[in-house]
Amino acid sequence: MVLLFFLLQKATRLVLRSALVAALFAVHPLNVECVAWVAERKSLLSMFFLLPALAAYGWYSENRSTSRYLLVAGAFALGLAAKPMIVTLPILLLLCDYWPLERVAAGADVSVDHHAAVLLVAEKIPLFALSAASSWVTIYAQHGGGALGSTDLLPLAWRIENAIYSYAAYVGKGLWPSGLAVFYPHPEGSLPLWKVLAAGVLVAGSAVLAWRYRESSSIIPTLRNGNTSLR
Repeated sequence: MVLLFFLLQKATRLVLRSALVAALFAVHPLNVECVAWVAERKSLLSMFFLLPALAAYGWYSENRSTSRYLLVAGAFALGLAAKPMIVTLPILLLLCDYWPLERVAAGADVSVDHHAAVLLVAEKIPLFALSAASSWVTIYAQHGGGALGSTDLLPLAWRIENAIYSYAAYVGKGLWPSGLAVFYPHPEGSLPLWKVLAAGVLVAGSAVLAWRYRESSSIIPTLRNGNTSLR
């Protein structure tokens, strides 16, 4: 919670809002298992390294050097060792390049520097390599332990339906945390088609709205005036 507060406060310069978000993150029921169960402390430890990796990346973006990059990669590697759920960090850093770091041109009125974008992607290749290695090790270990179900038991169509529905379900539990359980069995083929379609529309609609109205956010002008930064 403290790490998240300092990261948000550094990025937004908004103390009260940062404290509110950090407090909500700490007490939200979805996060209870991370501190209540010994088996889930790996999630807590993984997040502990993810946040310093983000802060180190903001520091690296100020003055790109090998030592600062190694600090980002080192924190990322430690987080992966704790739990591979943070494999998407390189994608998150690319989003940070767009905002709030603005390492590429952002906004409808400014064309994106495609050359700079390619360089930023190439810059993340070592981090993508770490993600790929961690994913392979995880799949190999889970398969060896019998944790991965066969496609004969869970067809690909069922998995895709459940993935789409879960996106909306987790958003719903984030807003109204009811029906929480220790174990959530796979619904297999019992999901009604309307639930899958409704979840898909919700996810796609949210993405479209965020893209369409991104310029209307009050924080973007603040950022462009130099008041917001991860650095």
